[in-house]
Amino acid sequence: MPEGDEVTGLLALMLLTHARREARTTPGGDLVPLAEQDRKRWDRALIDEGLALTRAALAGPALGPYQLQAAIAATHAAAIGAPLRRAEARRAGSDAAPGMPGTPCAGATVRRQACRGPFSSESAGPRRR
Repeated sequence: MPEGDEVTGLLALMLLTHARREARTTPGGDLVPLAEQDRKRWDRALIDEGLALTRAALAGPALGPYQLQAAIAATHAAAIGAPLRRAEARRAGSDAAPGMPGTPCAGATVRRQACRGPFSSESAGPRRR
């Protein structure tokens, strides 16, 4: 069921986003940019679960907007021990699949490398619908 991969992608995206909740704001409530977040405050268990779900979501025959967004979030989360470099952020977030409604970058081309970054095999990359 292709829709199942998209639902799995949404769950992965939610977990990867939620894993950063403690580091996303200052004690005063101000937002902390991703590159400035204290990654030691990220929830490693949620990140591991989100990465595993992202791998599963990308294993299907199609790529939907939540799968793509989860893959981008996974690229950031996989670098938990290293600061996010500008090149990594550009590679991960600069392009999205053409014709993918609901994504902020609709109309651009997916860079397969960005989505494969945190994964061990070439076959883990996304495929267009």
